[in-house]
Amino acid sequence: MYFKLDVNVYSEGELLEIASDRPARSTPEGVLGVVYRGMVYPVYKTESDELLIKLDDNSYERDCCDFWDDSVPRVYASAPTPELPKIKWYIESNFYGHYFVFDGDEKLLKELLNNLEYAEFCVIRSGVSFRPADDGYQYDWFIRIDKNEDRDGLIEFLESLLSSAHVLSEPAESTNLMAEVLKALPDFLRDAVKKKGLDNSSVQEIISWLGTQFCHIKDETEAAKQQIVELRHCYLRQ
Repeated sequence: MYFKLDVNVYSEGELLEIASDRPARSTPEGVLGVVYRGMVYPVYKTESDELLIKLDDNSYERDCCDFWDDSVPRVYASAPTPELPKIKWYIESNFYGHYFVFDGDEKLLKELLNNLEYAEFCVIRSGVSFRPADDGYQYDWFIRIDKNEDRDGLIEFLESLLSSAHVLSEPAESTNLMAEVLKALPDFLRDAVKKKGLDNSSVQEIISWLGTQFCHIKDETEAAKQQIVELRHCYLRQ
């Protein structure tokens, strides 16, 4: 037994009209189609049970599309799954930690930092990459992760994260967490964070800034230590 359908007609995402009593046919791909303006178009069914055709979709001559038998279960067309953008990334591990390096914009950097923090990976610092990784390629950004973190676990997390359609969703950060972080800081660091205006930023931004300050202090300490040693040698030679 053959039948007809009412379908919404779209072109480039805009609804043009409702086409009533369209004869149902079977497309060469084996999905349900209807005749519209002399051609057969595949029929899509949305989650809200809307039946529609797209004029910018493939269409077929009626001669190559048999009538659809209503006793046969209906198979609707499905939209192709969009390909996720490919992100070039790499993990370089050395004495200083695991360097997650990747190409992308600053928005991607912030979103990845938030995801790593949400997964409780210890991020030391992050920023623009100024040197090639040990694979010979210079990436746009780096995120340095504590060397005590499990490398295999980190790679597994990133592979899952970067292949997910929800990879860039930003985890919500509670104000209670920020309050606890600020409370945990020594007074001089808390004052420095507030002076920098980071008390209204994300926890990850505070961690990255503290990591940068630590590196500066370490470098200055080493320089001062070397200067003291040289002064001591000069004094002993007198």
